[in-house]
Amino acid sequence: MRRIIYILTVVMVGIMTSPCIQANDTIPSTINISKVDTLTPEQQQQFLYYFYEAERLILSSQIAQAKPLITFCYLLNPNDATINHYLGHYAREDENPLLMFAFYKRAFELEPNEYWSSYNYILLNTENKEFYNEGIANLESVIQNDARNAGALELLQKAYLSADMYNKALNIQDQLDSIYGYNEASATMRYRIQLATKNINKAIEEIERYLQVDPNNYPFLLQRVSLYFSTNQPYTKQIEAYEALLKIDSRNAICLNNLAWLLCIHNVDLTRAEQLSRKAIMTEPSNAVFLDTYAWILYKMGEYESALFYINEAYEKMEEKTNKNITRSTKANITKHRKEIKRKCKK
Repeated sequence: MRRIIYILTVVMVGIMTSPCIQANDTIPSTINISKVDTLTPEQQQQFLYYFYEAERLILSSQIAQAKPLITFCYLLNPNDATINHYLGHYAREDENPLLMFAFYKRAFELEPNEYWSSYNYILLNTENKEFYNEGIANLESVIQNDARNAGALELLQKAYLSADMYNKALNIQDQLDSIYGYNEASATMRYRIQLATKNINKAIEEIERYLQVDPNNYPFLLQRVSLYFSTNQPYTKQIEAYEALLKIDSRNAICLNNLAWLLCIHNVDLTRAEQLSRKAIMTEPSNAVFLDTYAWILYKMGEYESALFYINEAYEKMEEKTNKNITRSTKANITKHRKEIKRKCKK
């Protein structure tokens, strides 16, 4: 029988907001089957007549009117997967979770490659570990039969991630890439999985790999800067990353400040460092960290009196409520810089 359009579009959100199967609920193993899936020619003709009439009503949005026809089709042939699937939808609308579960399960049992979604969405959204593992096993079986079932692959990947099965989730991503190609979504998933496993170097590799494909991708440029900073990558790599980000976002104050600081402490280009730092201060004139950076650049340039002015500003601002998130180590650095600049000014 040819497939027809679903009565309702079943998506994960819909399943998750429907009546839930609880861990202590008694789940019927299957719908009671009183007839076998062997119809006489007359019954087959009758079944098709009501089935296609139900389809006509469904396509004209007369969902309620189609229900008795679908029910009658079930009485004629309880082993039709599509009918069981539709009755699962109706049970869901009637807020009958056990019956919904049973109909969806039967549809899956009859045609797993066609009706894998609804039943396994339910299994994977319960708190019952046995159900969850069953959902994973079901989806693995579906994919064995259809390796290019993108929807099943995506759902299985989510299940693997929720179960901390990261290597398997990465393998799924390889399969998805064979369908969709390597793209931003793929790269994002890959580096997030690497971060979840605390494999920071691999995460960086994934970001760098995608930036070779799309060098102006802003989220990836931001993530690269963040990872380079948090892992204390060589300053030359950090400078390069900040420069690339500033080409896309020239007013990013944090980026301006951090790049200025790197140029300063590594004596790369004090003139450019001063320009970048001044621009950051113009954006956030009360930021104690930015003021400290600018003061230290001026100090390195030999402009001690100007440096003293800005380090005093930084010292005052770091105690204000607007700078309450400043860390102890940052406060210690500002204090240390102030002491050094004051000492230089007394000479």
